[in-house]
Amino acid sequence: MVERSVTATMPDPQQWGSGGTPPLEHAMHPIPGIDPRVARRESLKARIRLVGSLLIGALAVLSFALLGPSTENHAAERILIWADDAANQDRTQGAPQQAVVNGWTGNELLDLISSQLDEAAQPDHRPAALLTLGVLLIGLGLMTTPRRE
Repeated sequence: MVERSVTATMPDPQQWGSGGTPPLEHAMHPIPGIDPRVARRESLKARIRLVGSLLIGALAVLSFALLGPSTENHAAERILIWADDAANQDRTQGAPQQAVVNGWTGNELLDLISSQLDEAAQPDHRPAALLTLGVLLIGLGLMTTPRRE
């Protein structure tokens, strides 16, 4: 078994820069047996993985909230239809006039139902967006996973 000893030669503090900090090559504490460039690269990968994961998470929340189909509340329209029906029913005299008013109300309600169905036919893009973000997250994880030696 070969024993390695790592001795870091630190320059004289009087030779440091004006900021009072050692030069960059001595700022990182070397790990025995690991090239400092590899250690820096692995540290950068960890930062990229963290920032990328946070960004993908934020995009997932935004896509879930913003890409869903729009839903409108038609309660006001239903109330208006029933208020018109009640007003028209009060002015009717006899079954034939009531049948006509019921026909008008039925037509208006069918129009409302038709508009609701047209709105519901809008596609929901959330599953595709979330799947894409999931694939990006897996790719990010694979690209930034530390090397095993």
